[in-house]
Amino acid sequence: MRRVLIAAILLALTVSPASAKLEVEKIEACHGRLGPVRKTLDFYPYDEVWFRFTVMGAKADEEGKVDFEVAWKLLDDKGKEVLTRKVPLKGPLTFGTDSFPGYVSFSLAEPVIAGEYLLKVSVKDNSSSEETSFEKKLNLKATEFAIVSPQLFHDAGYTVPASSGGVVGQQLHFRLLVIGFDRSKGKIDNELMVQVIDKDKKELMPKPLRMTAQKDDEKIVKELPASTSAAGWC
Repeated sequence: MRRVLIAAILLALTVSPASAKLEVEKIEACHGRLGPVRKTLDFYPYDEVWFRFTVMGAKADEEGKVDFEVAWKLLDDKGKEVLTRKVPLKGPLTFGTDSFPGYVSFSLAEPVIAGEYLLKVSVKDNSSSEETSFEKKLNLKATEFAIVSPQLFHDAGYTVPASSGGVVGQQLHFRLLVIGFDRSKGKIDNELMVQVIDKDKKELMPKPLRMTAQKDDEKIVKELPASTSAAGWC
């Protein structure tokens, strides 16, 4: 029995593990890099498209670093390329793993033609020339009165993204855009109300935050962009 055990150990030590295949897992549409999962793939003009994912099977160099490139392109229903971009991903692999997080993000500035679009994302290992990819169908909707691009941040300067969780007493800052408001009468009058609720839909703040965007100068209203921003903290 002892000889069999020793032989098994020696065999395990001499057989090299198979190289992991490069692939992308845990693909999620989300509101911001660390925000909650997006429930639908419906988007509006001025919206932000975010997909986060995990790259598996990465191979590091002698210094423990990787050299990758993430490329994406957006195609309309006729296969015409609408947007495209390439982003380098370089840095050390931590904790002895063969995986690291990645993301794709871009804004849908007007003019955006409503319809179905195809997002193609590829991830390439520049060291080994291995490549993997994934695709997602997006539904771009026509402009209507809506809130788009909601995101959470740790700081008032909106530079440090935050998740939708936290600890008791922690302050989070939010930022969003409002689109599709009526300007036909030469004025705008929008009010935003923000309240924090728990899982039982109980309101947690004594009074909701209220913010207004009001303009009655027809010339100014006419020149305003099609979206207005709102920000605050809770």
